[in-house]
Amino acid sequence: MKDPCKEATKTITLPWTDFSYDLNEGTVTKTWSDGDVTSTELICGVWNYDITKSDGSAIDSAVFAISGLNFYTASTDTAKIGEHSLIFKAWQGTYTGVALEAPFKVTIADSCSSATLTPSSLAAQTYTLSTTQIDLTFSAFGITPSYCPLVYSHTTTADANLVSFDASNR
Repeated sequence: MKDPCKEATKTITLPWTDFSYDLNEGTVTKTWSDGDVTSTELICGVWNYDITKSDGSAIDSAVFAISGLNFYTASTDTAKIGEHSLIFKAWQGTYTGVALEAPFKVTIADSCSSATLTPSSLAAQTYTLSTTQIDLTFSAFGITPSYCPLVYSHTTTADANLVSFDASNR
C-alpha cells in the first residue's frame, strides 16, 4: 500500500528571490504564506517551515531569525558581510523526508564602507597668545548615503595644551 502523502505532487513558489541586505538597513522582513506551497493531498497535515544554511545546518541566529511566517535579517556586524546560501524548506505534518526546498541567497553588504564624504569649508584662523579664547565651529560635513555614521576628530600641529576639540559640537 502506498502512502498518499509520500506520493503527492507538491510545489513551492518562494515569494522572494535572492536579495541583498545592507548592514545599515535595520531589520528586513520577508513573509510567506501557506498559499506559496501546494499539494495534491490535503490529508497529510499542516504545512511546517524552516530555513537552514545550504549544508542543512542552522542559520546564523546573529543575523537571521524565523517567527511564524516571517524571515528576518538584521545585523550591524561587518564580519557577516558576504553571500549566505540558504534553503527554504516546507513539509506537511510529520513528513520531513518529503520536504520541498527552495534555495536562495542573501548577500550582506555595508554601503557605508564606500560612503562619500563632503567636507564643509574651513577658514584659516589666527590666534594671538594672551588674547581672549576663540571658539570656532564649522558646518556639518555631508555624507552619502546620509544614514552612515559620521565621527569627527581633529589633529593639530600646535601644542596640544593650547587647542581643545569637542566632536559633539564640531
